[in-house]
Amino acid sequence: MPTIWLIDGSNDDTRWVQQTLQEHLPQTSLQPIASPQAWTQAQTDAPWPDLIITEHRLGDLTAAEILQFITSRHLDIPIILFSDQSTNEEIASLFQMGLTDYIAKTPRQPIIFTARIQHALKQHIAAITRRLTFLQKLDEVAFSTNDARVIAGRALNLLTEINQAAWGASVFFSANETHTATVLATTHTWLKCPQRAEQKCPLEHLPLLPETTGWSVVPVESIESAEIRHDFQREGIR
Repeated sequence: MPTIWLIDGSNDDTRWVQQTLQEHLPQTSLQPIASPQAWTQAQTDAPWPDLIITEHRLGDLTAAEILQFITSRHLDIPIILFSDQSTNEEIASLFQMGLTDYIAKTPRQPIIFTARIQHALKQHIAAITRRLTFLQKLDEVAFSTNDARVIAGRALNLLTEINQAAWGASVFFSANETHTATVLATTHTWLKCPQRAEQKCPLEHLPLLPETTGWSVVPVESIESAEIRHDFQREGIR
């Protein structure tokens, strides 16, 4: 049963949402959150919901703060703004932060309200299904070998298949070559950039890499396979 959190201090609006969902989406479970304290408590007392509906402001708590909290923890939870308090500029800013949808409180339109809630839930469930499929395939296909290059290539291909990556590359930086990386695997062919492992690829021929603050960097010594570890050390990979 999909769970929905409603962050709103209005008893009247909360009652209307409860009645609307009971009539049109009886398979959902609604948890009202009527204060900033209840929001803080819900973070530890209950499992995360499948959807969050929030007013623009609840006491000192804002929709922007809720969005920041959810995204900073990489929680893939759709968030719908349900409010008449927001300006167009504020709504646009929230969409830039990752807001899923916006529904005005007035006029009350139960059919439209329900349809948009249902659409957000379907997208959420589809995203979860894609991730579960990826993890299952990753276990069956990528981790069926101890070869790091094969694992890297298969994992990147799986990410592309489920539309979670437009491109991907696993690279190693050599200790004595600061502008060249060893390509472990790639998902696409780029100009002058080889797909085969152990070939050198100037970094300017790769697409822009993410900010280094989001990278996971581990020393070669931490690799469990002695054979792979020795191969990398011999090539000067740190």
